[in-house]
Amino acid sequence: MEAKNQLKILYTIRKVVTGLLFVLAILLLIFSFISGTETYGSGLQGFVQNSPNSLPWLLLLILLFFVKRKPIWTALLLILFGAFITYFFNFTGQNFFLSTFVLCLSIIFLGFVLLFTGLAIKQHQRNASSENS
Repeated sequence: MEAKNQLKILYTIRKVVTGLLFVLAILLLIFSFISGTETYGSGLQGFVQNSPNSLPWLLLLILLFFVKRKPIWTALLLILFGAFITYFFNFTGQNFFLSTFVLCLSIIFLGFVLLFTGLAIKQHQRNASSENS
């Protein structure tokens, strides 16, 4: 019974982390889509010219749709994605903002949580199948 409760907790953690990442991706997608439009002039033309700024967050959103099918591989891709955007947004330009750094590191951290929960769920499933044999 204890293994069943642990498995239930692991699934709940995975759902919560996926939900947090989904909300974060949506908010960042909206923010990045709107934030630079005044540079190009407001209106539809500003949105269209500023749309490449939202591509990294769109990629994050696309990655999150694969969490349920392939949680371990998706978590590894999220960690790599987080490492890339941490480097790109914080260390390639002249500006370093602590808020951006923390945001990028939180994606890496949540990716590791997804990785560990996915591995733990897989281990529980292996143990359950070996006990039934």
